[in-house]
Amino acid sequence: MGALIADVLDFSRGHLGSGISVQREPTSELGAVINSVIDEVRVSHPHVSLIRNVSIGCETYCDLGRVGQLLSNLLVNAITHGCSKSPIQVTVTTECNELVLSVTNQGEPIEPELLPSLFRPFTRSETRGRGEGLGLGLYIAEQIVAGHEGTLSVSSTAEAGTTFVARWPIAQLAVLAE
Repeated sequence: MGALIADVLDFSRGHLGSGISVQREPTSELGAVINSVIDEVRVSHPHVSLIRNVSIGCETYCDLGRVGQLLSNLLVNAITHGCSKSPIQVTVTTECNELVLSVTNQGEPIEPELLPSLFRPFTRSETRGRGEGLGLGLYIAEQIVAGHEGTLSVSSTAEAGTTFVARWPIAQLAVLAE
């Protein structure tokens, strides 16, 4: 119930123009937070196989709580809509001064005509998964990534599965420009 209320509050802030609050600061704890979220999801969904590849290796500039929320939203989405017999892959790496976080699951691909609306609030799939929740998870995930001055994208094919990829600068953009 608390998570649903927090999602509604986040939606309200984002929708009213002030965006979702993101408090970025330098940290070397991102790997620990990522692993903690994966462990928490694993405990609450013991039937799901989660494979992780977390290789950060440098200090990052982010809001640890919001990144945890982002990953949790993407993992729950993958569990809800993916094939329960296939593992979910979480990869976190750095590329070209960006942090890259991806979550991949197997199962029925998302129909191409639905891809543009995935990050809109209250968008839910009634035909796939269980139709639970408010349809705010991907909207909030996209807002968290935007608050980190990054992008969230999705690709979905029968061969490769469905992959959500979040990318944002490792450091402050002003620092990168110097």
